[in-house]
Amino acid sequence: MKEYKLPIGCDVPETIILADGDFPSHPLALEWLRQCPYVVCCDGAANEYILRGHTPDVIIGDGDSLSPEYKELFSPIVHQ
Repeated sequence: MKEYKLPIGCDVPETIILADGDFPSHPLALEWLRQCPYVVCCDGAANEYILRGHTPDVIIGDGDSLSPEYKELFSPIVHQ
């Protein structure tokens, strides 16, 4: 994967809340996700985020969209 440098004067967000739906595809959004120090995933979004090799800091939701495997594996950070 090609790495993109952030534009000058473009700060990385301190926190990103990733909702379910189409996973971000824009290079800037992907770079922010890579560099952001704190990522909160809604339960359905956590599936794709984890599949892409990341670990969320918190998973929030009713749990209906989170895979049973991830629900168990990440139970300490899942908040329903």
